[in-house]
Amino acid sequence: MREAKAGTRRASVARVGIALGFFATFVLGLAIGLMLGSARTEEGPRELRATGGSDAPTEAAPTPVVPDRVVPDRMEERFLLDPTPEARSEERSLSPSRSRSGVRGKVVFPKEQEPDSAIVYVLHLSPGRSPDPERLREVGKKSQVGRGDAFAFEWPNLDPGMYLLGAGWRAGGPVAAQAIVQVHEGILEHDLVLPPLDPSEYLILHVLDPAGRPDSDVRIWTGYRRGQATSVENATVVPRGQGSFLVLHPLRRREVNAPSARNFVRVDSENYGRREVEYIEGEATEVTIRFVEPATLDLTLRGVAESGLSQFLEILLQESVPEGPRSTIFSSRTAEAVPDSLGVCRLGPVQPGPYSVEIRIRDAALRNRTVAAAPATLLPGENRLSLDVPPLYRLVVVLEDPKPGLKVALRSTDPAGRETSGERDVGEDGRVTFEFLPAGEYWISLAGRRRLNQVRASLPGPEVVTFRDVPADAMAVTIRDPSGPLAKAGFETGDVVVGANGVAFQGLKDVEMFMASAMSSGSEIRFQVLRGARLLELAVDAQQFRSGDIGGTLEWMIR
Repeated sequence: MREAKAGTRRASVARVGIALGFFATFVLGLAIGLMLGSARTEEGPRELRATGGSDAPTEAAPTPVVPDRVVPDRMEERFLLDPTPEARSEERSLSPSRSRSGVRGKVVFPKEQEPDSAIVYVLHLSPGRSPDPERLREVGKKSQVGRGDAFAFEWPNLDPGMYLLGAGWRAGGPVAAQAIVQVHEGILEHDLVLPPLDPSEYLILHVLDPAGRPDSDVRIWTGYRRGQATSVENATVVPRGQGSFLVLHPLRRREVNAPSARNFVRVDSENYGRREVEYIEGEATEVTIRFVEPATLDLTLRGVAESGLSQFLEILLQESVPEGPRSTIFSSRTAEAVPDSLGVCRLGPVQPGPYSVEIRIRDAALRNRTVAAAPATLLPGENRLSLDVPPLYRLVVVLEDPKPGLKVALRSTDPAGRETSGERDVGEDGRVTFEFLPAGEYWISLAGRRRLNQVRASLPGPEVVTFRDVPADAMAVTIRDPSGPLAKAGFETGDVVVGANGVAFQGLKDVEMFMASAMSSGSEIRFQVLRGARLLELAVDAQQFRSGDIGGTLEWMIR
């Protein structure tokens, strides 16, 4: 009996062992399957195609590169049409996709001529229209590609049809490579290969630090000057390593393709500042820019710490030039430099030389209005300068008859003759407040109608000014040239002309008609002028008005 029970127990154990063995085999097989599935997923899905009349799908071999011919998922043939002998491209494959259609690829550059970015275009070709690179550049869709995405582009969701693709070295420049493609269902893959640059298209630039070592950590600009006009653009460059670059010549508008236009290349360095050199296109093929030991400026703004204006200040360091536009070398806004609790702000590093320091208010109505300025000649190393920020004022404009949607415009002219302006929405109470205004003369008008009706305000002066939306009936005088005709006739800035030859102006039409008649007759004009509470009469020869240079301005205004 005892042996029978033992035999029963051994049989039960054997059955359990067999069951566990089957279970272990199942788990192992499941694990192996999951591992193989994961490996297949990492490799990516393989394309299945129908072959030789069989309905069973078989695994397709990788699609070879076949120029001018591709095979889509529906087994149709598509052909690439090459519009011109010089059009360069490489056709690779067509990815099956029944949910969208389009084209993608990458821009391929010649050896050792890969820039930081390029521009790609696409344009749908209507039936019967021939491919036009200029039209492609002007009206085609465009996209910038760069090193970060391996110069890849994609135009998805295109309607089926014929398209002109193109690529260029930069926006606004010529199309350097183009091709016509036929888009059906799926995403067509198509590369654009740019031809090598011609040496006449670029300048070879070498950049050196103060010790004469190559410096590649720079930003490069290019441009041209003609007279006092300057055009600057981000340079299209091909880095060659060791501080060497191919820099494409600046794009010029057709009207400035003249010998008087001078090209320049400018280099900015966070460590040393800015340097630039002019060159003649077609003559200079290679230039070197070497930085010198930089300068810094510790600027102390007196009166700012107590006023609480530090967060609103913008401090500019501009190059000092005898004429023409000045270039901003350093801005506290872009450098995130804010005066400390003592009103001290460090500017730089910059290259040594003559500069102008300008203080502006960021959130003021007149954004470009300079409230303080001073010249500064900077030497290598640390420099110091103190500058007083003048008192700033508030101006409140009250509209007599406010209407929804109105804006009030404010403008002014600084001592250098530069006009600045700004606008503010009229509040529900019919008021507009302008803050952080320096002393001076200001013109108030409704936005878009400044020549029809405007009021003059002087600061320091009354803080609240009432504006009436009525036509102008007088002219305000501003003297620009102390030796000009207006000043010689006895006019002063702030005078208000209210009539002429004994007739008071009743409106803007009176002023226009009288001025036109007087200037055509060539006779003397006797103006009635308000200076404060006094009424004066001042005479000016009408011939001087026809000459256009009267040494000042006469602005229409509301009396």
